[in-house]
Amino acid sequence: MQKEELKNATEKMSFLIRYGPMLRKMDPEELQEKEVLWQKELVTRGCPIISQNQPNNCIYIVLKGKVNILFDTYSLGPGWLHSADQLMGDGQRWLKIQRINKGFIFGEHSALNQVSSDCTFEAASSEVLLYKI
Repeated sequence: MQKEELKNATEKMSFLIRYGPMLRKMDPEELQEKEVLWQKELVTRGCPIISQNQPNNCIYIVLKGKVNILFDTYSLGPGWLHSADQLMGDGQRWLKIQRINKGFIFGEHSALNQVSSDCTFEAASSEVLLYKI
């Protein structure tokens, strides 16, 4: 692949099909040697990477650190707040769905389908190093 930016959903999908399975096995040094131009991004604990119900046009690869996948229970509306309180405890807004780490790819659903994200992705480690496609 020529050194270029991946701008549209078709290019990003093609990239994921071609490189996705092997990305998890690569060391950061190997990833840097790839010919695709990726942006590196350093995010600190508590900072959102992708926000729920907001548009996202990027795919992220975790190089270092951990990322929490969170769901905003307030987005369910007043009828659901009682159920959320029972599930998580009184007054808790954010439901942690999962924590992901090195090698994981996220953001592909909203980026490729050009829809808003269903969840918030937030840095869980003091420093999270990402490749942004």
